[in-house]
Amino acid sequence: MSELVSNALLHGRGDPTLTMDLVEGRLRITVHDEGGGTPAIHVSRPDEPHGRGLRIVERVSTAWGIETVDHSGTTVWAEMLTTR
Repeated sequence: MSELVSNALLHGRGDPTLTMDLVEGRLRITVHDEGGGTPAIHVSRPDEPHGRGLRIVERVSTAWGIETVDHSGTTVWAEMLTTR
């Protein structure tokens, strides 16, 4: 969650909106901002202090993705299985 929100604050526009939904054992975290960019996984050199956020999201989630809606902003989401 912190990686998605941090990316929206650093690279997006406007105030990001965070939504979390729990459905059928899956936690879906969604962050929307008003920016029009398309987030992408960055290949960082070992000495770079930034640029690993989406790679972390990819590793800890069961699925993740990006949605853009008619120039109204960008939504990045990630899903994780929950334990009971």
